[in-house]
Amino acid sequence: MSNIRASIDRFGVSVTPFTLTDSTVDAGGAVIRSWAAGTEFTMFLQPAMPRESVVAGARRASLDARGYCDISVTLTTGMRISFSSKTYEVLGFYTPDFRATPDRLAYQIVSLQTVEGLA
Repeated sequence: MSNIRASIDRFGVSVTPFTLTDSTVDAGGAVIRSWAAGTEFTMFLQPAMPRESVVAGARRASLDARGYCDISVTLTTGMRISFSSKTYEVLGFYTPDFRATPDRLAYQIVSLQTVEGLA
């Protein structure tokens, strides 16, 4: 069994995917987004890259992540992945090898960015 596949099985956490269902603008001009929860799946997460940002004049540090999940999981860029109290946006994903047919060892690598605030 591949090391990544074993890590997904052994150290993976249960995550909930969220897909954007609606986006509107209120009278004040603020964007209001509605998200629908999908079926939970297992993802092995590792820290990827620290970032700094300034929100309302205050410096904030965040830590992006790289996720590994089964090839059968349906992902789209822009969807969100949530577990515990953390939420990440899916920036992209790929299969690291070119298997003709998915098998038990196949997995995806997912680039995740920390979501700031509650939007």
